Amino acid sequence: MKNILSALLYLYMAATAYGQSVTASPPSKQKVVRTTRTAPLVNASPNIRYVDPTSTTDLVDQVNTLFANCSHTCEVHIPGGNYGPGFTTPVGTDALHPTIILSKSTQRLVGDGQRITNIIDTNALPFIDAHVAPFNLNPGIVISGFSINCTNTAAVCITAGDATGFRIRDIEMIGPGGQTNDASSGTSQAIVLANKLGWSERWKIDDIVIGGFHTNLHFEKPDGGTDSFGYGQAEQITSNIGCGDHGVQVDSGANVYNIIKFEYQFNYGCKGVTTGTEVFTIGGFFAGQNFHVTGENAGNNYTFAHVLKGGVFFFDGDYNVFGLPNTGLVVTDATQPADGPVPFYIGTQVGTIFKSAGIPLLSNYDGSGESFRVTPVEVPTNSREQAARMGYLTSTTSGKGAVYDAFEGGSRRCHFVRNQFQTEAALTPVWCVDAAGNTTQTSIKLGPTTVISSFVKYSVAVTPAAVPASTCRDQVFTAPGMTSSDSITQFTSSVPFGEVSVTGYPNPDKAGQLIVHYCNSTTAPYTPPAATYNFMAIR
Repeated sequence: MKNILSALLYLYMAATAYGQSVTASPPSKQKVVRTTRTAPLVNASPNIRYVDPTSTTDLVDQVNTLFANCSHTCEVHIPGGNYGPGFTTPVGTDALHPTIILSKSTQRLVGDGQRITNIIDTNALPFIDAHVAPFNLNPGIVISGFSINCTNTAAVCITAGDATGFRIRDIEMIGPGGQTNDASSGTSQAIVLANKLGWSERWKIDDIVIGGFHTNLHFEKPDGGTDSFGYGQAEQITSNIGCGDHGVQVDSGANVYNIIKFEYQFNYGCKGVTTGTEVFTIGGFFAGQNFHVTGENAGNNYTFAHVLKGGVFFFDGDYNVFGLPNTGLVVTDATQPADGPVPFYIGTQVGTIFKSAGIPLLSNYDGSGESFRVTPVEVPTNSREQAARMGYLTSTTSGKGAVYDAFEGGSRRCHFVRNQFQTEAALTPVWCVDAAGNTTQTSIKLGPTTVISSFVKYSVAVTPAAVPASTCRDQVFTAPGMTSSDSITQFTSSVPFGEVSVTGYPNPDKAGQLIVHYCNSTTAPYTPPAATYNFMAIR
């Protein structure tokens, strides 16, 4: 019996230790009080502060004050409820403080979730401005867990930048057009990313619902900072796009590179005839891997991707759109820039991008205004070529005949290679096949006349000098054989670049020299490490 009692006592203690207990009535002298919470929860942690949803003080002022009074890592929590015009707690009514300012990498603004914490902002100025000042490399700034209705037709709902590893997640964003785009969206923007002091890298945007804005996601050209928006991820972004609106816009001068993943679903709801509706508008550099884009439409008057002059769109992934545009899926500028890069590249992940014949349509490739079908070609498995990187262009109108060679003209089908960087000497000639089966050779051209002669790989050893704090400096290094007219690709380095961002270009005044542009956004001088920079020169 003693052993049995001991065993039962042991089991009771073990269950209690793991959070389990026997249900029992409280002792008669213990007072049990159950009340409904009428005041905001006060957390024991000094680094978690709560907005008072019953206060008549402006929500923006409450949040800014709570952050100002909280040192080090700090989370300001907005409890579930309704905030804004018509509710107890107003939003942005103080003209001096209409915007929530997040200026430290240690700050987090958190609600209870979409459609639980609901906010209405009527201002044109941003509801949230999240830029780390002074800029540093510490990961931080988190914005999550609420629905925000930015009703002003000139609204910039959330703007961010100059932050490493910032997060925007679990947010519903409704613009002046309404979630289903029933009204005009004006010039409103949902999320605008811009660099004022440094760069924005290792960012992540996930579980975002957007509707009723003129532009959903906008990467702006530098505003005093660098052009870098590298190593980012976008997961589960869903959006509604109205007449003349834009999904993703990348300005000329913005560099969105080495994207880890980009998941984007859109519904195009415009049933009338309109121009300017674009899912992707690319004026800068937008490149990465794991692109997964799906969508459906209520009309065919839209463009999947508009690549502006000087823009580059490396789409490495797949897309599946129900209801294709009646013009080009991919529209380039009037002509390709001389000696410039190919503006649109279909990646090597063979998915739904190649499962439908004639996807994508590529418009204005040669400046004719026509649309051409890009179709993959079959190549022998022992040819060491990748079928997904090969294709030919076919005219969609009778004006050019049944088929059309975009590089030379005429009624021929020409195989071409996009991104043939593995060739260091002269390019492999393009083979064209006419209707009779006769084959001829031609060259790859940029525009109507300029012929690419070669891709040359360079490895340049550099020993950089110190770069002052908060300063950009050009440094010149020897690169034998480089010409002033070469176009070069982005560098890879034998060692990390360290605390600087790096770009480069041939010296326009002297052949054989490489100019490297270093930007140091830290508060102290920094000497980049000696290294070997590898890149390709196109001529």
